[in-house]
Amino acid sequence: LAHPQAQALMWGCRFCCWTVPLPSGREETGSNDADAFPIFEKCDRENEDAAQTIEAVHFFDITADRGEGRWGVTVDTTGVGMQVVRVEPGALWAHNFCVEASERIRPNDFIVAVDGKSETEEMFQAMKRERLLTVTVCRPQAFTARIRKAAEESLGLDLSHKEGLSRCIEVVQVVDGAVQRHNASKPEAARIRPRDFIEAVNGVSGSADRLRDKLRFSDELELRLLRVPGQYL
Repeated sequence: LAHPQAQALMWGCRFCCWTVPLPSGREETGSNDADAFPIFEKCDRENEDAAQTIEAVHFFDITADRGEGRWGVTVDTTGVGMQVVRVEPGALWAHNFCVEASERIRPNDFIVAVDGKSETEEMFQAMKRERLLTVTVCRPQAFTARIRKAAEESLGLDLSHKEGLSRCIEVVQVVDGAVQRHNASKPEAARIRPRDFIEAVNGVSGSADRLRDKLRFSDELELRLLRVPGQYL
């Protein structure tokens, strides 16, 4: 497991205490062969579709047992917890088949606590070590900001992401530039601030590398941002 660049929380080849009926009548017990299980393709589509939905902030807990298997999430460690990059077969993936849509873990959610621990490294290590645990998931608040850069003006954001892994770009600091001008004309709740996450730029989403390029080369920007409530900052 490469940490923090490739935070794939997956182990073994099966998971315990979870069985998922498939269209063929077989039951999945941890195979990685997506071609053998068409339901995996549906899961891949939902990974992208669900991440596009904008909702108010929402918290929920998941208690799961991975047995000798895996959790089934790839995460990106950030300043406010672990952001879900992808959901794949495993204990947390199986959880999604047993609950309402609002309680399903999905890309761009944040894992903000694991068994009561909220420090990112402690959470990550607990998920590597433990087989049974409770994770607290935050579906962040989402809002839109429209930014226009003046001639020769910088965007005015210090940003952070992991190349090839991150879905979103984390705002580290707001400095002199177009965003600072934007903030001056907005109420506090609508201002872009450190530890916000840029989830989409001009309709492009799903890859922080692509978002970075849009930010660099576009003068008119429509940003969709995600924000985790203050108690986890």
